[in-house]
Amino acid sequence: MGRNCLVLFICFCLFSFEAVAKKGKYNDVSKNVYHIDVLDVVDGDTLFVEIYYTNTLSEKINIRLIGIDTPEKGGNARCDDEKVLAREATKFMKGILLSAEKQGKKFFINGVKKDKYGNRIDANVYFSDGEFLGNDVVNVAGEMLKTDLAVSYNGGRKLKNWCD
Repeated sequence: MGRNCLVLFICFCLFSFEAVAKKGKYNDVSKNVYHIDVLDVVDGDTLFVEIYYTNTLSEKINIRLIGIDTPEKGGNARCDDEKVLAREATKFMKGILLSAEKQGKKFFINGVKKDKYGNRIDANVYFSDGEFLGNDVVNVAGEMLKTDLAVSYNGGRKLKNWCD
């Protein structure tokens, strides 16, 4: 009897955890803040990260930064000038993140939602010395907007022509 109860309890915990994780992962998380590790810079507005939802639940996924657009790379670029700008934007993004990492900053996201294509998420990305709500919080998209390598973007039609 004791062994059967233990097996039932373990099964219940596993199924409950999975249901909670699936339900809560992207639903109404705009106010939730998650710690991330940046694994790679895809381009000027997209990062490959590991998101830590809990101490035991994480996910590796591409994140597109909310609020900005940068030049497209490779086959998505409309001209050679855009490809050059895309490489510069990617390099600048890597510099921002590497500098923060060397200073011991922690990375966070919030405002998480599925993107319109479904293969990544959109989120605000920040770094700070420790806690998310500290005085030293830096918005990564805001840092990119200080350059000519990013423009404001609301998710609709892209207005910037990087080939002009």
